[in-house]
This record gives sequence, structure tokens and C-alpha cells, in this order.
Amino acid sequence: GFLAVVRTESAGLSVARPGGTREARVLNAVLMADDLKELAPTGTLRGGVVTSPAPSAFFAIKDAKGAPVGVTVDLIRAFDQDPVPLVAPFDWAYDLTPLHYDPVDRDNIAYVTHPYANKRSQPWEPKWEEDFGFAADLYPVMATEFGFGLEKGEQTADDDYGRRIVKYLEGKGISWVCWVFDPEWYPRMLNSWDNFELTGSGEFFKKAMHGILSD
Repeated sequence: GFLAVVRTESAGLSVARPGGTREARVLNAVLMADDLKELAPTGTLRGGVVTSPAPSAFFAIKDAKGAPVGVTVDLIRAFDQDPVPLVAPFDWAYDLTPLHYDPVDRDNIAYVTHPYANKRSQPWEPKWEEDFGFAADLYPVMATEFGFGLEKGEQTADDDYGRRIVKYLEGKGISWVCWVFDPEWYPRMLNSWDNFELTGSGEFFKKAMHGILSD
């Protein structure tokens, strides 16, 4: 099964109905077809996003027959053909192995993974290939969240997780988004909002985005 997430206008992803525990927020974020039908004609559904009172992502759990993920995609495209739905798997959006036997039966979608270091033990690369990397040979894949803790002044070695995951993702042609540009959420990339000073992981990802990790 999959968890379907539609890209927001701000290119960020958030739970549609926040509140309670983290698990409760996910459960509360399950929007079925009737919710989308109600939202779309009101003008609050733009680009597959609830724009009032605030942009949110749509989450929907897919059953064995392919609904409602496919239904959700169809409903969004009935009102806006432009969005590219990002379909995330279970296990906190990590494991794409269901694509071997049950891909979403819709065109022009992409799949998501969150390849944190704690998902598998080392050696990571063959397990990443087994769990999500294989999918990049067949579908667009995007790592929409991953990161690690590193304080200012600390450095990573060539064999550390950060360098290895970036090298692996880019070698597979998998786009990536690092987590998180915030001084409070973990793993934080900022020390403070006051001067936007980067942590060690923030410096790492700055270099990674400029393609200068070897420096």
C-alpha cells in the first residue's frame, strides 16, 4: 500500500488536519474522494492543494484495488492538470518495494522515499537499492526528506552516511530535499533564526547543493 501526497504550491508538504499525536495527525489527514469533491468547486483546491486557510498536502491510503490514490489523482486532475502527485510509501515514506507488484495505475506521477540512516543497517547501498533505488530505473523518484545531526565545526568522513546517501541518490538520478531548515526540528540545519547560522549538517548540505563535497 501507499500513502499519496500531493505537492503544495509552496513546494512543501504538511499534514492536512494537524492535531494530537504524530500518529493521530497522519490518521486525521486521510482525505477521501468526498472531501476533494467538496473542496474543488469552492476554489479552495488549486494545484491539488487546499489554499484556505493554509496550503496543505493531501494524504490518502490506497487499498488493494488501487483506490483512493488513483481516485485522488483523477479528482485533482479534473480541476488542474499541472500538479505532479508525489506518492509516498508506508514505513514513514521509505519502502518502495510494493512497486514490484502493485504500482499506482496512473501516468505522470512520481514516487517518494525518506532514506534516513536508521532505516537499514550497513552496508547501506545494496539495501537502498533493494528498498527504493530500483524504482528510479522505472519511475521518477524523489527523496523528499532525509538528514542527520552534525554540530557546527564537525566534519563528515568519506564513509559517513551523509556523503554516501548523497552520492547514491545522485548516482541514481533521484532528486533530493534535505531536512530540516529549522533551529528546533531535528535534525536541524540552523542554529538560530536570528542570523541563520548553519549547523554542521547545514554546512554539509550547502556544500552538497553546490556540488563541492569533495572540498
